[in-house]
Parts: sequence; C-alpha cells; structure tokens
Amino acid sequence: MPAPVIVRDVFHRLQEELGEEDAGITFENGPGPLDRIDIMVHRAADSSGVTVFTTVGMSVESMPSRDGRTGGRAELRLFRRGHVEPQDEVS
Repeated sequence: MPAPVIVRDVFHRLQEELGEEDAGITFENGPGPLDRIDIMVHRAADSSGVTVFTTVGMSVESMPSRDGRTGGRAELRLFRRGHVEPQDEVS
C-alpha cells in the first residue's frame, strides 16, 4: 500500500531541509491508530553539531482537540548536541 500523501510530503520536506538521512528506524504494527512510524536519523557532522531524530508517520492521524473537532497534525524533532553512536540511536 502506498504511503499517504501527507507522509510523502513530510518525508520530502525533511530531505529538502536536512538532506538524506544517515540511518532510519521503523516501528511497524505499533499501537493504534498508527500502523507504522519511521524515525530518520541525521547524524552530527562533528562534536560541535547536533544529531537530529525526526518522525515520519505520526501526522497520518489528526490530534484530538479540546472542543471535539479535528485537531492539527504533528511530527517530532528531537535534537541532541554532538555525535550519537549508532548502537545508542535505538536504545
């Protein structure tokens, strides 16, 4: 099944902004309502840079709002100063 348009748009936008990812982690068959979430890892180029972890897939479902209407959509970006060892990226 092809990825929803919003997921493709998020993925392409992140690649435009951050470049191609250095690694990726996929979580499939997760808790509903999401079937899959991908984590893209953009590693720091040196110890003074930042490693960026970005989600792709959370925005498939809209978030609930307080008034019961459809809320917004979101993905996460997590930043860690410096280099993260590959074995630590998944722990």
